[in-house]
Amino acid sequence: PQLPTRRLNARLKDASPSTWLIGMRGARSNPPRRRQSLWLRLSLLSFFLVCLYVYGQSRVLLTPLAPREMMGDKSLGKTVSPATIDAEADNAEISSGREGFPGGKDEEKGPLTARGSSDVKAEEHSNESATDSEKEEARPVESGSQGVDTKSSGTPAALDTTEAQDQLRTTRNTTEAQDQLRTTRNVGVQAPIVKDGKGGQSRDATDVHSASLRSGGAEAAGVELTDAALNNPCIVVLAHNRANFLEQSLTSVLAMPAAKRFQLYVSLDDPTSFGTMEAAIKRVEASHVVEKGIKVLRRTPAPDPGVPFQKTALYNIAMHFRFALENVFEAPAGRHSSAVMIEDDLELSPDLLEMFLGVAPLLDADKSLWGASAWNDNGIQKDSKLLDVGRIQRTNYFPGLGWMIKRERWMDRLRGTWPVAASTGFDHWWRQDENNGGLEWLYPEVPRTKHKVSDKKSNVTPTQQKLFDSFAFKREPQASSFAVDRVYQATYEKGLEEMIRQAERVSRGEAQSILKPGLRGGRGGSSRTLLILWAEEEGVSWQKIATPFGLWPEEPRGETHGVIVTRFPDLIIIVANRWRCPYLEPDEQRSIPSSVAIVAGQSGQSCDEVCRAQSSTCDASSLPGLNSCRALKTKFPCEAGCGHQIGREIPCYVTNPAALTAGQCLATQQALSACSARHKDTARICPCRGLR
Repeated sequence: PQLPTRRLNARLKDASPSTWLIGMRGARSNPPRRRQSLWLRLSLLSFFLVCLYVYGQSRVLLTPLAPREMMGDKSLGKTVSPATIDAEADNAEISSGREGFPGGKDEEKGPLTARGSSDVKAEEHSNESATDSEKEEARPVESGSQGVDTKSSGTPAALDTTEAQDQLRTTRNTTEAQDQLRTTRNVGVQAPIVKDGKGGQSRDATDVHSASLRSGGAEAAGVELTDAALNNPCIVVLAHNRANFLEQSLTSVLAMPAAKRFQLYVSLDDPTSFGTMEAAIKRVEASHVVEKGIKVLRRTPAPDPGVPFQKTALYNIAMHFRFALENVFEAPAGRHSSAVMIEDDLELSPDLLEMFLGVAPLLDADKSLWGASAWNDNGIQKDSKLLDVGRIQRTNYFPGLGWMIKRERWMDRLRGTWPVAASTGFDHWWRQDENNGGLEWLYPEVPRTKHKVSDKKSNVTPTQQKLFDSFAFKREPQASSFAVDRVYQATYEKGLEEMIRQAERVSRGEAQSILKPGLRGGRGGSSRTLLILWAEEEGVSWQKIATPFGLWPEEPRGETHGVIVTRFPDLIIIVANRWRCPYLEPDEQRSIPSSVAIVAGQSGQSCDEVCRAQSSTCDASSLPGLNSCRALKTKFPCEAGCGHQIGREIPCYVTNPAALTAGQCLATQQALSACSARHKDTARICPCRGLR
């Protein structure tokens, strides 16, 4: 028989909590009713416990991750409140050694010019503004380009926090100053909106983008993200003469739901193939709905007798990129807010554009960034279960292979210094410290691009293709959320410094042994973090460091301040360059001893000869400390800028006026310098010990 509800309520009202949990009085006289009432009491108790568990889990899920968790370490046991992280992020800005972020000293340093005297100098553009009168004074694009006929919305207004930063420095560390900075960041910010053709919101781009802004909680890092980079974006597919590759690239782009937000361009640079390539474009247009059409840019190379390097393929590639960037950022009908640059020999992930939409707001808020790349140089697949398709990281090493840059970066930082004689490619030129201006790139843990299978016209060798095939690649069309607030400069660097401070110091061999699954985890099931210290002069090649840990084997890539982080199940491995990492203990860092003098040699001399002439010896262990344009400029004019080359005589200055790199100061990322090396066209910078 059922127990009447009124009788149950009366009993519950009369019973104390302890009686209700153990057993109500009088229930023994009626066993069936006792069983039913006991069942009901247990059900209510279970419901109560479930509610408590759900409430506790919701508190954990809504709590932002601590800085170390940002890098993949789930072992931190403490819970960090949003207010704590907010305050830490603001304090990190106040005390940061880089006072230039944002709007400080580093912003005043323009990259070194690498072009001839007839080109526009960087200083002429350092104060470029977005006013209409100054826009009309933009440098004209190269002849032979097809004009674009749509009106530009002009230069987007970036989030300006300079005034707030000045007030913050004045009042230092006060609560009022931090509140004032957060208030300034929050002014005039609204969520991005994408309209479908019927005036409603389109889920495929807007919802993904909005979710990426909220994932992880941007407010937790004290950062308010804007959408200025996306008010008039474009995509440029650069092609030469491979019609089949171009068709594949355009088809991939147009299959992405977010493509309708972008104006699509194709930039061509082989006049003999214009007809064939444009026929391929028309075939794509005929078989797809292209809302804004496909606009074609045509570059006709003009011979320049003063640039002998122009006969090389690397010169034409660099000039093609410059031509395309000039047209989409400077041409009267262009002036897009941002551009996604894609080469036609790349395979594209279905969510490539969603990734760029997801990270674009941070490009406005974080002035320490060049832009974002779809490629991860250390994206070799280690464990499919470990991959996080939404994880974003930072690097000062230009990744290339599909990248997005804002108009302001081109106008203020890059157009006046674009290289004419980048003898190993404009990408290597851009990676030099003097040329990248101290800015960094965002990139995903799981790459969104990869090289297509090589053909006879591709510059990818079979060996390189085999390496590329080992990389992870996101093939699923489902969009991801990107917690971009965790890669805001102050937050990211603080988390990186904390990881390095707490990591176990191990040798390369010890780290390889720990890679065995049974030894990876730390105490309590947490991830174990290992730090490997490395320096070029210590007798261990980079390849021996990189290969066991799934890093790019040719040279260190994807680093931030000399640090590369890679993840395995239950294990984080950090490789830190002793010469470049500022987060190491003083006794772990490398520097040139005060007993070593820096001497400039003559053309064709080795450092052994230079130091011997000074009655001293070459200190080979100090050579890595001179491998930068900054060091070279203390002894040589470097009038043609800074470049990259490969050779054991590098770093050096090119003295032969007939050389392709004449007047350049050269550094290297792929070779270990030797005291005995020499080259007839260069003068070396040498560390001499025991100089008298």
